[in-house]
Formats: sequence, C-alpha cells, structure tokens
Amino acid sequence: MKLASCSNFLVALRTQRVCLNTLVALALSLVALAPPALAQDTGAKPIKLVVSLSSGTALDRAARWAADWLEKETNRPTIVENRPGASGLIATELVMRAPPDGATLLFGGSTMSLSAALLNSRAPHPATAMRPIARLSTQPIVLVAGKSHNFTTIDELVAFAKTASKPLTYATGGVGSPGHFSAAIFSRHVGIELIHVPYPNAGSLNRDVISGQVDLSFNVLPSVDPHLKNGQMRALAVTGERRVATLPDVPTLTERGYGDDYPVSWYGVFGPPGMTVEAAQRLASDLRRATEQPQHRATLAAAGIAMEFQDSETFRRAIVKEVARAAEIARRENIGTE
Repeated sequence: MKLASCSNFLVALRTQRVCLNTLVALALSLVALAPPALAQDTGAKPIKLVVSLSSGTALDRAARWAADWLEKETNRPTIVENRPGASGLIATELVMRAPPDGATLLFGGSTMSLSAALLNSRAPHPATAMRPIARLSTQPIVLVAGKSHNFTTIDELVAFAKTASKPLTYATGGVGSPGHFSAAIFSRHVGIELIHVPYPNAGSLNRDVISGQVDLSFNVLPSVDPHLKNGQMRALAVTGERRVATLPDVPTLTERGYGDDYPVSWYGVFGPPGMTVEAAQRLASDLRRATEQPQHRATLAAAGIAMEFQDSETFRRAIVKEVARAAEIARRENIGTE
C-alpha cells in the first residue's frame, strides 16, 4: 500500500509539472502576440498637444486638426491644451520639462524661430532646446487694410504712405511674429516709416483693423481670411514666391518689386529635448501619412494653409538656418528693441 501511494504521488507531481510548463508557455506566447499598446504601457498614453495661443486662433485651429489626424494614425487619444502667455514661453517650457516619452508635444509656429533670433532674446532655440518632429504646413503673411481707407492696391498704399502727414500704423500678433518681421522688411524696401502696434490676441487686432483704429495688419492668412470673405478687410499683397490660390487677384510683394526676403510662416510639432531621434521619427511618419490624405490637404487649403511636410532632420536644419537669417534681419532692422 505504501509503494502504490508513493507511485501515485509521483505520477500526480509529474502531471502538475507538465500542466505548469504548458501554462507558462501559453502565457509567454500571449505576451509575444500582444499589441505594442499592451506590451508597453507608455505607448498607450494619451497624447497632449500643447498650444501657445488661446482657443479659436489660427494656430489653435490647425493644432486641433493635427490632433484629430494624429489620434487616427496612432490609435491614441490626443487632446489639445492651450497654454497662452509670455510670448509662447509658458507652453514651450511646459513641454521642455515633460518626460521624453512622446506623450506631451508642442504645436508651434515660426514665431518660435523668429523670437529666438531677436536682439537680447531669452527665447529657447527650437532646434536645440527641443526635439523638432515635423513641419506640417506653411501659410503666407497677408498685408490687409480696413475698408475705411481709400487705397485698394499695394501701389496705392505705398503712394499714400509716402505723402501722408504722419506714419501709418500696423498691427501684428506680437513682437518677433512673422508679421512683425514682414512689416519691417517691407518698410525698408519701400522707404516708408510704419508704427508697430502689437496685439495679444487676434480678436482685438482684427476689430481695430476693421474699425480703422489701426491702418494695416501683417498677419497669417488663416487669421484674416474670414474677414476678407465677408468684405470687412481688403487684402493688398501677400508674401511668398507665388500668389495664393484662394486670393488669385492679390499680388505678392515680390512681384510688385517690394523685396523677396520675407520669412516663411509655418506650423510644426516638437517634443521635449530628451526625446529620442527614433521616437521623433516614428511620430513624424504618423504625421506624414496624415498630411498625404487628400481630404486633410483640402481642409487646410480652404483655410489658406499649404500642406508642406518636412521630416525631423530636414525640419531641424531648416530651423537652424531660419534663426541665423532672422538674427541678421533683427540686427539690421532693430527688431526686438522695443
């Protein structure tokens, strides 16, 4: 009886060991087959796209489109968080301090590069203080005036400004904005004096231009396009090498002989400085796929934005050149001293 009991015990033990080994093998196979989101928790984190301007601005609208596209490409919830203030530094520094896991990103514009180039600027260099991920789009700067003025073309404006009893005023989105640089370059080429009136938000800027409180505005097309369409503003010229498809009758400043060295206004995505090159490239690939969708390109084109993608390294190199070039313009035009 004792021998039989011992034999039965050994058989049971071997059976349990076989079952245990089978369970372990099954568990390992399930882990191997698990999708990345389950195999690595950090990859499943929602993405937060931080914007340096308030809700409803052109930058914010573009960021919300990008967030929607990114969510569909990555299958990760993507939200937009507005952190306006301090000329964009609040949003920038928030992302700079974020963990480099790709869960907190900055949706920014060319003001980042131009601000870094200003005289005595303390703004971080976007190509070295952050990880450029991708440039998504470009948009022209439009020189507009309210309907209360008699001039209806860029040449009429120049003639009027040269004989006016006092300098005309112009509004922009702030010191160091693409509009600010464009106005400084334009006034030098034309040989007129313009007085800069920076605004903290697009709403008050557009109201004052429409009412005639300010004579002109140099601003990105998405910010003024609704007012051009409803007839409250008049477009006199655009920056860039070619005319804008949605404004075919509006000449470029270059074709009218008023210079060709205007900055390019762009929108792009950045990560924290510790983010790896590989992680940035993966996100750039996701964004590239989104920008190749015809319906997405049409959405931006309707708002006056051209989809012009740049990958991480191309974007970084372009920013380095842009900051250096803008620094030369800032010194020449004394931009950033006011």
